[in-house]
Amino acid sequence: MKPFPCRPRGLLLLLFTLIFGLGGCSLPFLPRLEIDRFPEDSRFNFETMEVKGVVYIRVSNPQASSDPEATPTLWIPMQVYHAGRYQAYHESASIPEVAALTGEKAEENTPDQETPWAESSPSPPPAVEEETLQSQAAEADSAEETPLLRRRAFFFPSRSSILRPELVSLLIMELEEKLPLRVQQNLEENFAGPYRLLTQRDELLQAGRAWLRQQEQPLTAQFIIFLSQRAGTKLHNYTCDWIDSQTGENVASFTFRETSTGQLLRPLVPNDPVPLRKLVSAASWWCRISPQNQTQVVVEAGHRSRLRQGRQLEVFAATKVIKDPINGKILGLSFIQPLGRMTIIDFFGDDGSIGQMEGDSGTTFPVAYATEIPALLQQEQKPYQPMTQTQPENHSPPTAQE
Repeated sequence: MKPFPCRPRGLLLLLFTLIFGLGGCSLPFLPRLEIDRFPEDSRFNFETMEVKGVVYIRVSNPQASSDPEATPTLWIPMQVYHAGRYQAYHESASIPEVAALTGEKAEENTPDQETPWAESSPSPPPAVEEETLQSQAAEADSAEETPLLRRRAFFFPSRSSILRPELVSLLIMELEEKLPLRVQQNLEENFAGPYRLLTQRDELLQAGRAWLRQQEQPLTAQFIIFLSQRAGTKLHNYTCDWIDSQTGENVASFTFRETSTGQLLRPLVPNDPVPLRKLVSAASWWCRISPQNQTQVVVEAGHRSRLRQGRQLEVFAATKVIKDPINGKILGLSFIQPLGRMTIIDFFGDDGSIGQMEGDSGTTFPVAYATEIPALLQQEQKPYQPMTQTQPENHSPPTAQE
């Protein structure tokens, strides 16, 4: 009986098939490719963000060493950073100590082991000239007369935001702290329910754009924010994407990380986010208003939006979609049919106010839109004062004795 013929090519093919097949399995004796490409020691992170298709990186300012008034860091495009003239800024993240991970109790400070900042008393502030203080106070007053209104962002629900509400709360706090932004959510089950299983970034953005197209009226927010997660073997990577509510296009994104033990690597929002701040400040501001009586309207913005008593807003009755005449692409919204101006006279609730219509426009509209007037165009006027009843003047003809 002849033995089974041994073909080297067939054995090699079988061997390679077994190697690739076992390589895709999670076997302890075979090395496997890590999902994340980040280094194992993640205590030092590069801060990056993408705004309007440009990727920025935070670098150390070379002039900070010679000029004490210069900002210590700068945001520059990634292409400029690759030229090799700048050094990336490393942000030290707060990673828990080994004792915290193992559950052991940390040693408390005894009176003999006080912290360095508790030993020395605070030094008195340096003397400042009176003229400098007056000039700074005047600049602050002029800047606060007409503050930039907080633009609005709507936080779109996803699986990550539903399972981690504390993470969303922390993210919103940092966004409102570092940017002129006011973030709102809709936590109702009938709205968030259909999106509770969305985890992938692409499908989440697609669902958000589809929901935006279904809106019959313009959204009372300038941006829509999404939170998606990509799990890794060492770190959980979260991506915060922004789209423009007028066009539906991606305008910004940044990422933050979380360790496998649930420790967030701060900051969630990049520190001193100059590109993001410019993006938010350049966006148009508007809100919806509705009539309360013949001369007053209810404004869906108030203290949280930085509205103040006496602030004037422009009122329009409708909006119009502006499209590119060549390709039909949506470029934004235009407010049409002006109804005049109104003045903020009172506030209510967390973010609501009452406006007084000027002139003879009245409040015959069911719903209208209020837009921001630039600070240079604000009329110089005294703060609003309630009208008081006065005695009518005597216009009778003079008597003979007079």
